[in-house]
Amino acid sequence: MNPFRRPRTVAVLLAAAALVSSALAAAPAQAGENMDIAVQDEAVLQYQSYFDRARAYTLLRNMNASRVRFNAIWASLNRRQNKQKSVPKTPVYDFGTLDNAIEVARSQGMKVQLSLTGQTPAWAAGNKKLTAQGTVRPNAKLYAQFVKTVVDRYKGRVDAYSIWNEPNHKGWLQPLKEQASLYRKLYEAAYPVIRKADPAARILIAETAPYPSKKTVATPPLRFLRELACVDKAYAPLKGKKCKPLIADAYAHHPYDYTRPPNQPYPGADNVSMGGLPRLENVLNRLARRKRLMSPSGTALNLWLTEFGYFARKETGREKVYPESTRAKYLVQAFEIARKDPRVEVMLQFLLVEYPKGLFRFNTSIVKLNGKPMRTYAKLASWGRKAGARGQIASPGPVVQPVPPGNGGGGQTPPGQTPPGQMPPPQNPPPQNPPPPACTLPPPLPCV
Repeated sequence: MNPFRRPRTVAVLLAAAALVSSALAAAPAQAGENMDIAVQDEAVLQYQSYFDRARAYTLLRNMNASRVRFNAIWASLNRRQNKQKSVPKTPVYDFGTLDNAIEVARSQGMKVQLSLTGQTPAWAAGNKKLTAQGTVRPNAKLYAQFVKTVVDRYKGRVDAYSIWNEPNHKGWLQPLKEQASLYRKLYEAAYPVIRKADPAARILIAETAPYPSKKTVATPPLRFLRELACVDKAYAPLKGKKCKPLIADAYAHHPYDYTRPPNQPYPGADNVSMGGLPRLENVLNRLARRKRLMSPSGTALNLWLTEFGYFARKETGREKVYPESTRAKYLVQAFEIARKDPRVEVMLQFLLVEYPKGLFRFNTSIVKLNGKPMRTYAKLASWGRKAGARGQIASPGPVVQPVPPGNGGGGQTPPGQTPPGQMPPPQNPPPQNPPPPACTLPPPLPCV
């Protein structure tokens, strides 16, 4: 026998050990008992367009919510300059409302996530237009400057930042065929800025929509992810394309499916609803092993499920609305699926309070406008309290001070920058709030 040749059994053992080592290197951290229940309802918690914000936070704490999410929309914060086509020498941002929202949230024991997203001002868009939906080819360098301005302001007060929102949906980023390459430029420009400005903050990649209602509306999230990571369907690097590894602290996703129970996956191998989370986790594992997308320590990314819900009422006539008892059952089931998944760090209910009819087109609320909790809220709150009492999920921090009085119909401050940490008083009469994007329908309800 050749003395320099390993016996086959030894070779097999060494190969097995290498596979185990590779798998361990890509193994994600366990989220488990630290999962946050989160809520996003900016009309109530940020703009105070309707409903009483103090009452809203009482409702959040009653369901054991420990986190809120706000969109920091670039064009809305820059609304005095957002229509001009030339890049301003000094961009002016009005942070008054967002300052107030963040300080109030923190005073109620909530952690805060910001999504740093478009629409962009006209001067930062590739076509030099302020669009109602789907910014065309945003300028990544200018976006990084905006990101730095925001993160410098909120360092130590916001613990997580998402880079953009639903970049695989045309309502947020266009053109469709360039979404992955455009998003890579935005992410690569913003990531080092956030890491340097606030090293303790979590940086989230993606915030992907779950599936396209039709081919012209969105890119399926797993296809988007492969294109973003520059790999083919076999997850091998694309030939002739040099892409640096992407680093993130977690992967953010919106696992909506309005027409199925949460344990049933949405059809299509590249789509990811609540019932399809194993698909996404498997892809993240493969990308980490390939060193295409991973955490700073080289592990596969955990998940932040940063939008979810079932429709409470029909707004367009196209929504599927389950009976309230079924909706309550499915929503609690979804949160329990998230809790049992060791990869899920955050699970978010999108909308707390229903909005006045005609104001919006996406009603997944769980509390009536008159303040009466729906059955869905009651069941989710009961689940949250019990899970919190058993130590199965995170709980909110202590209330530091009462929510300052507001009029439930505005609350914005005059244009200008409010110093960090200072809560501006509500204005009377309230100014008009920034309108929501013309398209507010995630899939499967296409924008028309």
